[in-house]
Amino acid sequence: MLYKRVLFVLPSRLTVEPLGVMYLISELKICGYDVELCKSNSLSSVLSSFRPDVVCLSMTTGQHVELLQVAKRVKDFNSGIKIIIGGPHVTYFPKVGENEYVDYF
Repeated sequence: MLYKRVLFVLPSRLTVEPLGVMYLISELKICGYDVELCKSNSLSSVLSSFRPDVVCLSMTTGQHVELLQVAKRVKDFNSGIKIIIGGPHVTYFPKVGENEYVDYF
């Protein structure tokens, strides 16, 4: 199955601009993907209107708890949506990828 609708979810409070996420979004758009970006506090409305195939979460330590809760909310909304996590926290603590709501890391 080809996943064409990709949603990136940011934590509700940002301390720095998510440049890595922005680069990924740009490349996916160039490749023809339909990509959206939202903050976690607007997740429900975006899930309903955008209907993503994949949700991507880039997490740092400290944000990981909120973003793993986002992964659970996404799976509760539609268990068929794939969850991909990455970012510094995942790099240094890869066990987070074993979370039951995460499909790929």
